[in-house]
Amino acid sequence: MSLKLKIINKYGQSITLTQNKAFSVAQVTGLTPPPATINTAPIATKDGSLFNSAFLENRNIVILLYPTGAPEAERVNLYKYLKAKQPIRLELTTKSRAVYIDGYIESLEGDLYENPQSLQASVICPDPYFKAITPIVKNFASASEEITNTSDEESGAVFEITASGAAENPTISNDTTGESFTFTYELQAGDKVTLNTRRGEKALTLTRNGTTTNILNAMAPSSRWLTILPGANTLSYTAATGSANLALKMTLEPIFEGI
Repeated sequence: MSLKLKIINKYGQSITLTQNKAFSVAQVTGLTPPPATINTAPIATKDGSLFNSAFLENRNIVILLYPTGAPEAERVNLYKYLKAKQPIRLELTTKSRAVYIDGYIESLEGDLYENPQSLQASVICPDPYFKAITPIVKNFASASEEITNTSDEESGAVFEITASGAAENPTISNDTTGESFTFTYELQAGDKVTLNTRRGEKALTLTRNGTTTNILNAMAPSSRWLTILPGANTLSYTAATGSANLALKMTLEPIFEGI
């Protein structure tokens, strides 16, 4: 497998482990889809059970590598990138995908008396999905546009509405899924509203005169957090008044179960 593996610590310092003369990467596991937990409940009146819910478990990526030049110096240098319990970002590039995933260092183990020495790093990723390094960014040229989501799964997105004049009660819709999101608010020239529908990040904020405010209470009761299906989706936006004064930008990070 042709794989480029880069790690970035919480300070933004990075090192590429593959194609690196200081290390030989022997194995990277945890790159295929993680197992799912299926919750069911027994039914007293018939065989089998009733499905309740399902979710993917944490992803565990394990990296096995060998220092190749000066083992002690290379091992000590690696410590600053692979600190136990600290956050880390892994960037992985193959012939078909360029993705990243965020996690935490569970352990960095090795036997200093082995010959050759080996090191094994374990990374726990609470969000098991890989995300595309390069997002899909769409500036809407009209009130309705088609978006192609290259994700394996349905995903959320970040929508930014900017106002060049007064507008009231904007609505963003995914006409493919039938979902729509309306917020009851009177916008002024220069306002920017950001709607984030990504898993674990859902938010609605207003930026006015340089100050950002949470306006989640403006979410209309009938609103649904927009999801973007894999493949083609038709998205649109409008407003109760002043829709011509609005512009929409969408940023979508495709997500993948495995690489």
